[in-house]
Amino acid sequence: MKIIAVNIHNKLAEGMSTMAATQRAWIFNLNNLLNDLPDFVIGVAAGNVKGYFKLLSVGPDILPGRVIFTLRNCTPAEIIIINSAILGENLKYFVTKIIVV
Repeated sequence: MKIIAVNIHNKLAEGMSTMAATQRAWIFNLNNLLNDLPDFVIGVAAGNVKGYFKLLSVGPDILPGRVIFTLRNCTPAEIIIINSAILGENLKYFVTKIIVV
């Protein structure tokens, strides 16, 4: 299982919703993501998970070299799986992070 963690602290402070902040343009290699699509994306602020999302698809953003995620909210069962997978992960001081379990 692969989980992408993205730091959404600044966008939340600007008043953006958790999902919108998590979907926005992120610097990733689109081809690498499409070859091995992660299962989930979590939005993190100040080391705490603020949003749990199932990754439905990844596409190019209007900004070069950036991607945008199509997401849906996780089910309670998926949230339990994610929390078990990220137990012990340092979720502070990063912009994007891929967690492989």
